[in-house]
Amino acid sequence: MKLNGSNYLLWAHAFRIFIGAQNKLAHLLQPPPADTDPTNVTWLTGDYSDMTWLLNSLEEKINGSVIFLTTAMDMWDTLKVMYDNENPSRVFEIYEHLFELKQKERYVCILWRTQRFN
Repeated sequence: MKLNGSNYLLWAHAFRIFIGAQNKLAHLLQPPPADTDPTNVTWLTGDYSDMTWLLNSLEEKINGSVIFLTTAMDMWDTLKVMYDNENPSRVFEIYEHLFELKQKERYVCILWRTQRFN
């Protein structure tokens, strides 16, 4: 499955299962060890694999938005911000517009409620 921009929740769940099966979930959820940490080189090698898996699970039009990021966690977080539709401020904005809609001087939400219960 590839992220196409409109299937984020499904893609993210599937990718998280895949990356968890590889025992690499920490690469998506935790920052890298310090450069001075002796495990840093091993961690980087694993992270490059994760970044490759991430890039290969994205449609080509989406790759360009994350390809130059430096960790799998940066890629993961950026994709969430860009494609997760559960952005509370965006949801509020859509609700505001929905409730402002009118048809022949009647609010659409009232028309819908009236039709629904008749």
